[in-house]
Amino acid sequence: MGDRNDFVVWLDSFDEEFPQNVDSMDFRLKNDRLRELLAQCLRGDYSVGADLSAMEFLKYIKQLKESHKAWAQELGRVLFVVDNFKKMSKKTEAIECLERFLENCRWIDFCRIASDQLVVGRLLILMWRKCC
Repeated sequence: MGDRNDFVVWLDSFDEEFPQNVDSMDFRLKNDRLRELLAQCLRGDYSVGADLSAMEFLKYIKQLKESHKAWAQELGRVLFVVDNFKKMSKKTEAIECLERFLENCRWIDFCRIASDQLVVGRLLILMWRKCC
């Protein structure tokens, strides 16, 4: 598992493994993998203690899954709002909406999508200013 999409697959795998196999898991290995994937997928410092108990690990995984789902939904909402702003020729508001998302979201892939939209929005404003 080398890319960010693998992180989501890895998180989803715990639905199948837990709580039935909690006692048989090597949590040191799981914690190491979690730290590696967090560094690849999240902006900022999301350090995880080296000795999480099985229950702490499960709680942390659940929180990550909830966060990922919530930010995916928020990105969808933001892109919908941005699209409506663009249709109403409110490009500045669209850019501000994307900037607010980027200030708060820590998921790298979601930020990359928002950043791409932000670049497009700024280019549209520049092109509009040159034309008019």
